[in-house]
Amino acid sequence: MLRNICGVYTVCGKEITNPLDSNCYLVEKDGYSYMVDAGSGLSTNEILSNVFQIIKSIKKLKAIINTHCHYSNSGGDYFFSNLGLPIIAHEPDSFDISSRERVECADIDYKPYPSRVTLSLRNKVDKLSELGVITINFPYITEGSIIVIDNERKVAFIDHSETLERNYQELIGIFKDYSVQCICDSLKCFRVKY
Repeated sequence: MLRNICGVYTVCGKEITNPLDSNCYLVEKDGYSYMVDAGSGLSTNEILSNVFQIIKSIKKLKAIINTHCHYSNSGGDYFFSNLGLPIIAHEPDSFDISSRERVECADIDYKPYPSRVTLSLRNKVDKLSELGVITINFPYITEGSIIVIDNERKVAFIDHSETLERNYQELIGIFKDYSVQCICDSLKCFRVKY
């Protein structure tokens, strides 16, 4: 677990915690932090250990923001929710995280526990001022997929590299509008070249 090229921490992923985890990221801010995605739920102890190496107290972790409902990204929500952390997702993915019923969100052969979603986003663009992020609903991998843009760090978190590959022109326009300098997806982080 290292600070990556985008200045955020990769705290879970296939090579860090469990082969069924997609990458999840910890973003440190002044006095608090948030995570983007929560892993599969099969390596929560390892993820928490990685998080605590950086922030030392769960009280500094303010929320989990899900880029989409695939189990490899949101399966860990149940455990973080039980620690009292707010879980944020966009509709309709928030419904799946709460029920775990839609096959569309089952990307791995494992069914995690349903989790309460604290904030279900409904707009095309939502501003989460308390976290310093903007979310943009970009339904590609799932109907509720979102792009999370951290205004301060100028980093965008997207659901999957395929989303960028298949929608390159449209996404690059969005990234330019928000002065994004770095992108993190479910597998890697990289600098944007305009």
